[in-house]
Amino acid sequence: MNNSNKTAIILGGTNAHIPLIENLKKRGYYTLLADYLDSPPSKSHSDEHIKISTLDAEAVLEVAKERKAFLVISTSVDQANVTASFVAERLGLPSPYDFETASLIANKTFMKKRFLEYGIPTANYYVLKDLSALDKISLSRQMVVKPVDCGGSKAVRKVTDHQALISAAKEAFKVSKSHEIIVEEFCEGIEFSADCFIQDGQAHLIMVREKHIHRGENNTVLCSYASVTPPVSVSANMYGQIESIIQKIAVGFKLKTTSLLLQFIANGENINVLEFAPRIGGGLGSRAMYLQTGFDIIDATVNSYLGVKSSMKFKLADGFLCAHHIYAKPGVFGEVINHKKLIERGLIEEFYIHKSKGDLIGGAFSSSDRPASFITRAPDYDLLISKIDYVFDNLLVCDIGGNSIMRSDIRLSPFSDNSFPRANES
Repeated sequence: MNNSNKTAIILGGTNAHIPLIENLKKRGYYTLLADYLDSPPSKSHSDEHIKISTLDAEAVLEVAKERKAFLVISTSVDQANVTASFVAERLGLPSPYDFETASLIANKTFMKKRFLEYGIPTANYYVLKDLSALDKISLSRQMVVKPVDCGGSKAVRKVTDHQALISAAKEAFKVSKSHEIIVEEFCEGIEFSADCFIQDGQAHLIMVREKHIHRGENNTVLCSYASVTPPVSVSANMYGQIESIIQKIAVGFKLKTTSLLLQFIANGENINVLEFAPRIGGGLGSRAMYLQTGFDIIDATVNSYLGVKSSMKFKLADGFLCAHHIYAKPGVFGEVINHKKLIERGLIEEFYIHKSKGDLIGGAFSSSDRPASFITRAPDYDLLISKIDYVFDNLLVCDIGGNSIMRSDIRLSPFSDNSFPRANES
């Protein structure tokens, strides 16, 4: 029963939205979760769950009208951000940016064009509307294929020959809602995420995370399986470059007050921006930021919707923190075993299960196929690696029949120290 006179509709039932729901409850909101799944991870944390697609803007609009919503919000899902801003604009609800801005940013084609206009370094690219345009692309170097309007590494492939390019393009076209894809030059280097906040037009760099990428079958399927902060290979000069880029983005995309996630590749001191989103990083991004800097970006983001100014005080903690995802072989999820013992022994600081018993685990290596994730910390990098090794040697992910399906090979190790080239994963 709704005992509050304020209803907030949260778009997307991911684990990343659990702290958002908790924050809204503390503010006195009745939390109505919108997600097309029967049992999304954050369902049990919300006051009510309605089974509806967050991408169906008109349907969400009708629910917001019916429930007299005070707030429609998504802090960690790109396309849901577009729906939230659409509903807010139609109903006169608070939002950190308008529907047009959200729609344009969610389209990688527009984003790349604006990057070039404002002198933001990025890879050369082609925009394709059909397969016939593939003949115009010269594969003098490796390329990365991605849909223009999807997140979670969905249908992102590296290609090295024309046949692979055709195959990857077909897969990307299948999932692109606008039936448009980008083919961009492969950038060698190390991939990073920068967690940022823009307040009153001023960009603040909160934290940089070094990402580790699994390249899958034939080194073509790209997904991030771990991030480490602080990064071991970012100089003071690079931090300055990153802050300058964030400020250019704030100006170029007319962003006043919002959280912002920047993804880029660095080769030496040279930076190439992959993309950005006016949101919090998905997965464990917000929690990792709070543990490592003390900055509550969830609270600041809710403030950005409501027009409330946030304190920008934060400080980087000592030691290393790793947010690590766990992958599994395709199957039907059953349970995770031993994670509680690992927490008790101090090997894991926090553990998150993303699947419910009976959920399907696919083989695409997208974020939706991760059964679990964890956070661990250590005073030095070697101890961090040792902790992660122990976790993977003792944790079990089982299918519904009790068979082990965990991919123990996809883990941070001394052999995944980013000495290999990284690709445009996002």
